[in-house]
Amino acid sequence: GEGTCTYGVGGGTYEGQWTRDRREGVGRLESRAGESYEGEWLADRPHGTGTRVGADGSREEGQFGWGALHGAATRLDALGNVWRGVFVGGLLQGEGACEVDGASYAGGFADGLYDGHGRCTEADGSEYVGSWQRGLHHGHGKLKRPDGSEYEGEWAHGSRSRRHSNPPALPGRSTA
Repeated sequence: GEGTCTYGVGGGTYEGQWTRDRREGVGRLESRAGESYEGEWLADRPHGTGTRVGADGSREEGQFGWGALHGAATRLDALGNVWRGVFVGGLLQGEGACEVDGASYAGGFADGLYDGHGRCTEADGSEYVGSWQRGLHHGHGKLKRPDGSEYEGEWAHGSRSRRHSNPPALPGRSTA
């Protein structure tokens, strides 16, 4: 059926569909603190298409599974940072993109961290294109800095590796 429930201490109000005394179907929950979720519900949790808005202005919109972003979605935090892609259990997985603190990234994600191949442009204009692992440069990649300096080669856990794919030329010697 359909109905409205107002919760007691610290509560809020849910208006929408119910099944066996649980929020199930389509409905809207609004807390006294100003947080809200509007969309599909299953077994008392956001599940399906919906929008969650935080009291601080943050916003999550897209697919939810058992209360967390799960599927194609967008997350916008209170500072204006944004993440787009496929979420699993609330974390980006696979291909996605984000803009955080003036930097932008497009590429692979695993458990919410940059992982696989991707391109990141920092707020200062530095750009890294290459392999990532657990949020760090790892594998082959190229870093260009705003001053014109560049490094292309191997990275390990966020630092330049001692292995170089293009070793620098020694003075007076050719690398050919």
